[in-house]
Amino acid sequence: MTLCRRHDNKSHSLTGPVTRTFAEMADQLSRAVGYVITFIEIPPDSILWALFLLGFPTWQVDSLPEVFAMYRRGEAVAVESGVNDALGRPLRFFAKFARGPALLFS
Repeated sequence: MTLCRRHDNKSHSLTGPVTRTFAEMADQLSRAVGYVITFIEIPPDSILWALFLLGFPTWQVDSLPEVFAMYRRGEAVAVESGVNDALGRPLRFFAKFARGPALLFS
């Protein structure tokens, strides 16, 4: 159950107004925090091992590599209205979003 019943049993895809690659997001986070953050593509087998060692539940260990593969194949490049649907506000560019949490890492 949600705090607002109009969202019960709904799923919202949360995106910005444009799509970004992981490398582009790392670059924009770098600009926000003032030091270099680099996205490194990790082989799927290494991801599985790392998730296992970190104590992730088995269902996540089994599913997250496919989620990242989906992004690598470009299957998640749509801009969605979920932010507006759920929060009632316009979509925000990732660079602007990154400035908020950046204060925690500066």
